[in-house]
Amino acid sequence: MLTEKRALLNKLLSDSVDLRKSIAAAENREVQLKEELKKTGAIITSTKKMCNKLKLAQTVASDMPQIQDYVAQKDEEFELRKKIRQWETKCQLVSTAAKKARSEAIRAGGGGGSGRKYKA
Repeated sequence: MLTEKRALLNKLLSDSVDLRKSIAAAENREVQLKEELKKTGAIITSTKKMCNKLKLAQTVASDMPQIQDYVAQKDEEFELRKKIRQWETKCQLVSTAAKKARSEAIRAGGGGGSGRKYKA
C-alpha cells in the first residue's frame, strides 16, 4: 500500500511539473500575443494619421474628393480592425488555456506550491 501511494505521489508530482511547464509556455505565448497586439495597434494609429494627412493634402489640392481613395481607406481600416479582432481572440484563447492549466495544476498539486498569484 505504501508503495502504491509513493507511485501515485510520484505520478502526481510529475504531472504537476508538466502542468507548470505548460502554464509557463501559455503565459509566454500570451505575452507575445499582447506585444504583437500593441504593435498592430501602433501601426493602425500611424496609418490613420498618415491617412488623415493624405486626406488633408488631397482636400487642399483639389476641391473634389476622390471616391477611390475613400473606398481604399475604408477597406484598409476594415482589414486592420479585422486583424485586431483576430489578435484579441488569440489572446483570449491563450488566457483561457493558461487559466485552465493553472486550475489543473492546483487540483493536481494541491495548491500550486509556489505561493505566487497569477493574473489573468
